[in-house]
Amino acid sequence: MLIDTRLEFDYSFGANLGNGGVLNGDGVEGRVFRRSFFIETLWNYQKMQNVGFAYAISPALLFIHKNPEARAQAISRQLEYINTHPVMSPLLVGLVARLEQDLEPAAGVRYRRSAMSAAAAYGDRVFWGGIKPLAAIWGTLVALCFSGSVVGGLVLLLVYNLPQVFVRRLGFRLGWTRGLDALQVLGAPRTEHLVRLLRGCFCLALGMTAAAAVLTSATGSATLGLWGPALLGIPVIGVGGYFFRRKGVSSTLVIYIAILLAVMVCILIDSGT
Repeated sequence: MLIDTRLEFDYSFGANLGNGGVLNGDGVEGRVFRRSFFIETLWNYQKMQNVGFAYAISPALLFIHKNPEARAQAISRQLEYINTHPVMSPLLVGLVARLEQDLEPAAGVRYRRSAMSAAAAYGDRVFWGGIKPLAAIWGTLVALCFSGSVVGGLVLLLVYNLPQVFVRRLGFRLGWTRGLDALQVLGAPRTEHLVRLLRGCFCLALGMTAAAAVLTSATGSATLGLWGPALLGIPVIGVGGYFFRRKGVSSTLVIYIAILLAVMVCILIDSGT
């Protein structure tokens, strides 16, 4: 869906938010960040996330509209149909707050509908289709390598939550400072590169998990022993190969180095067992 982003924005509100650290800590940005975790509170089939979204955006509306009547009308406009990806909600809140500041209500509502669809599509593709399965497969792999340990669960939580907390934390600021131009950031070529990278990491972990499952089945043990750390060394070799390729080292040499390292690891493991 094409969205016209050629709008003139007044950035004075953003400057005012920055005075005295209002955007930080217990200011607007911090309050929106915390409230974004409750975006699906009182989710309903009729208007989806409208209550949670109104709760998340209310600190910004409280700052924008000093008149109680105008503030109440602005909040009521946010109680219409809202459906977006939860992780992208702070960005949508910042964007809608900018529209509320700079546009007439009717125009702001129209752009909000397009913006929430774009944010939802990006969030579904990156988080639901990329980071969530990536976290699950890497957590499973580490759990197989270190049986009886909580490390696998910790890896799962970290791989998913670190990116989503980072996006939530910066979302409001990006939506506010960039306005509708923030949607161009989501559609930039780097998004495609990110999706391809996530798919590559997922395929790598899936292959390693299959290998770990075969090893545990072949050895009849619930743990991989020394093979566990060795298996987890494969991503290190991959990162090293990528680094050497960026430095201009030939692919053939990188492959030979990787094979040599793999043979050395196998010899060490066999001698240790």
